[in-house]
Amino acid sequence: YAYNPSICRVKNNLWITFRFHTHGNVNTHLGIAEIEPHGNANRIAMLPIPGHSVEDAKFFNFRGERWLSWVESHYSGKTRPNSVVKIGKLTDDWQINEILHPDCPRNDWTGMQKNYVFFEHDGQLMCLYESAPNQTVYRIDETGKCVEKHITVGAVWPWGLIKGGFIAADHE
Repeated sequence: YAYNPSICRVKNNLWITFRFHTHGNVNTHLGIAEIEPHGNANRIAMLPIPGHSVEDAKFFNFRGERWLSWVESHYSGKTRPNSVVKIGKLTDDWQINEILHPDCPRNDWTGMQKNYVFFEHDGQLMCLYESAPNQTVYRIDETGKCVEKHITVGAVWPWGLIKGGFIAADHE
């Protein structure tokens, strides 16, 4: 029951995060493993991230350090869960000492938010929030506040909607 991995290289090994759940349980957790060059896992653990259901971690680098983004969902009997995106710096011993909850639009438990793409540009933390119909990128400060918004025309191609970042329901 493990799926939706993210992989990064750490020295000669790979770290992989994955979403998993126990049989019959709707809520999911995040696991992490270190894979040696010959393919064996030499460390496996559950990431200590609090929340209802934590899902879909993605590694990213910021200022030379490893960070994770993930989705926290709350199902509460609904067909579609409410969810938010959170981020945190990942230590070498797989701890996340500080969790940030970016204040991007609608990232406030009122709907479903997911698939943000975080990256560094000129020493600043950026977030690709949506890519259609326009590409929207936010600069995120050290407290998780969106302090700048950049909008450009989204890319198009003849094979359908280009995904990458959150696509709001009214854009689908």
